[in-house]
Amino acid sequence: MVQVPVLRFLEGVGLYRELAGANPAVHLPDLAVSLNNLAVLGHLERREEGLTAIREAADQYRQLTLGDTARFEPNLQASL
Repeated sequence: MVQVPVLRFLEGVGLYRELAGANPAVHLPDLAVSLNNLAVLGHLERREEGLTAIREAADQYRQLTLGDTARFEPNLQASL
């Protein structure tokens, strides 16, 4: 059974995916943070989903570092 906090993070990730699809420059950082948070919770409760989320977060941070290395590289390093 999925715990309520994980469900809330899944909902947030879904919303940020939609927003990032429409305006990545504004919302991609929020999506990456949400994926990272989901990975932490997922790792505690649902390991495979947590690993999937952290891989996606790292991919998002890689993309973000292309536009602003100084701002997002520490986040990328933390997600690896």
